[in-house]
Amino acid sequence: MLRRVLTPLPLPSWWMDAVVTLPRFCVGYWLVTRIAGAAIAVTMLVAALVQKADASLWEKLPSLGFLRVALYAIVLGSRRFGLDYLLFTRKTPAST
Repeated sequence: MLRRVLTPLPLPSWWMDAVVTLPRFCVGYWLVTRIAGAAIAVTMLVAALVQKADASLWEKLPSLGFLRVALYAIVLGSRRFGLDYLLFTRKTPAST
């Protein structure tokens, strides 16, 4: 009985990509872009400066590339698609 529960379901590859990508896009992009960007930035800083401390710059470039994208997400956020836009924009009264 336990073996039947623990065996993975055979699914097509496109379905697994959708299962992984859609929640990340909805939650990570629309709702908490700046928080997720900060978490990724800290992780990539640790990867570049601590884990690859003795490595050359060429080996640090992948983590520095992700750090660049995370800084873009921190600075710009999700613009008008995010919660911060909805919460902090002022509604102007309609002029007649």
